[in-house]
Amino acid sequence: MLSILIPIYNWSVSTLVEDLYNQCEEAGIVYEILLLDDGSTLFFKKKNRQLKTLPTVVYEELAQNIGRASIRNQLGKKASYPYLLFLDADAQIISPDFIQQYLSHLHPQQVVYGGCVYSDTPPATSQKQLHYAYGKQRETIPISIRLSNPYHSFKTFNFLVPAIIFLAIQFEESIQQYGHEDTLFGQALEQSKIAILHIDNPLEHGGIENTQDFLNKQQQAISTLHQLYLNDQHPPTKLLATYKKLNYWKLDRLVYFFLKHGESFITKQLFKPKPNLLFLDLYKLLHWLRIISQF
Repeated sequence: MLSILIPIYNWSVSTLVEDLYNQCEEAGIVYEILLLDDGSTLFFKKKNRQLKTLPTVVYEELAQNIGRASIRNQLGKKASYPYLLFLDADAQIISPDFIQQYLSHLHPQQVVYGGCVYSDTPPATSQKQLHYAYGKQRETIPISIRLSNPYHSFKTFNFLVPAIIFLAIQFEESIQQYGHEDTLFGQALEQSKIAILHIDNPLEHGGIENTQDFLNKQQQAISTLHQLYLNDQHPPTKLLATYKKLNYWKLDRLVYFFLKHGESFITKQLFKPKPNLLFLDLYKLLHWLRIISQF
């Protein structure tokens, strides 16, 4: 009935898998939990290899990292059952009926997205405040807002999809670094007129990164967006919409000039204990303009 698919990269999934195992056993369903490691360090491989002792768990390792899109496609192809539940490795179950909620919404012609939340307790270190603020303000989207814009609100963090739909669409494997595989997948669902049902069944995001690592990933995502843009793919992102407006009014060069001269100040704001996400938006716009226009 249900294949639970978890791509792993440098994260211990023991607690997540054990919670899933217990809920599936309690539900009395036919299921499997497929774990595919995408080139993690030996430390994490040793931790996750122990999960092979659970009778419904299949754990495999790739020799090298193939990226967020390709590994999800591999998991989808390996799955045995008609419904696929994709979860990120750093997710944490916070509801005792998480699996049951998804089971009550199975439908062969629709995708189901459960949502994402962040802990109400902020990280103790100031080095993780930017990612935490971003998660609380930008990724924790109330279901009322998700329902009003179902495709744009879609994320790969926690979703269920019929196998027949997934295998027909899959993730865009030209994306080999971080960013926008979920945006393109949601766009493909919309173009194929496949419904996304949003439900209130979130997982908590546990992998809070320090500010520099978080900013490095933002730069990777911008590079990915640039690659898509050059291939005439225009994902519906706020950054791309802003650039198009600036370019239309021929303001992109002027804005880049001011942002470049304020780059040190903007970056410094992102490392503060209570960062303002406006500066993150400016930081991303600066790097986009630097790449797209090569001023």
